[in-house]
Amino acid sequence: MDKNKNHSESDKKDAEKIKPKTEQESSANNSEKLNDSKHPENKMPPKHVWWLDALYFIVGTLALGGIATLLGWPMFKWDSYPKPMGMAPDWLFSVAWTIIYIAIGVATFCMWRDKELTKKDRKFNLWLYFIHMAFNITWPLFFFRLALPIVACVWLAIIVVLALITTWRYFVANIVSGIIFCVYMMWLIYAFYLNVSICILL
Repeated sequence: MDKNKNHSESDKKDAEKIKPKTEQESSANNSEKLNDSKHPENKMPPKHVWWLDALYFIVGTLALGGIATLLGWPMFKWDSYPKPMGMAPDWLFSVAWTIIYIAIGVATFCMWRDKELTKKDRKFNLWLYFIHMAFNITWPLFFFRLALPIVACVWLAIIVVLALITTWRYFVANIVSGIIFCVYMMWLIYAFYLNVSICILL
């Protein structure tokens, strides 16, 4: 009996020694997780496949570009519009916009996959992308189909402002995204110049 009693008391002492250590280690691990600046909630889920994300953004942006073409077709009165100085040939616009929509998709993909970006900033930038694209794809409706170049000019000014904000946000998030949007901004400024010139020459 004494031996069993001594064994049970020693087992209790061993358990008490082990228990605080385990609790201490678990609490230390929890504090490290909470204090980690690269918390998993700020990162992309590891199950995401990068090329699928790229496909979603690029094909999705091209699809929005297709909607823009449908909204602008047929191009009433386009042939009667005065052609300002520096006007590119018609075929170049379709090629340029196709490349630009692909570039916008690539820029958004690079922003979305940046590991240093927080979940909150990623969602905010994505909302900017959708709002900007909503204005972008509806511009041909005013300029081409409805033949309202002045309204289209105001609409394009809003697009330029939204694109400028998006460029800044993308540049902060990912330098590649920012550079791509800077090139896109140059094309938008050129398009705005043409739109304003047509309004003046009418």
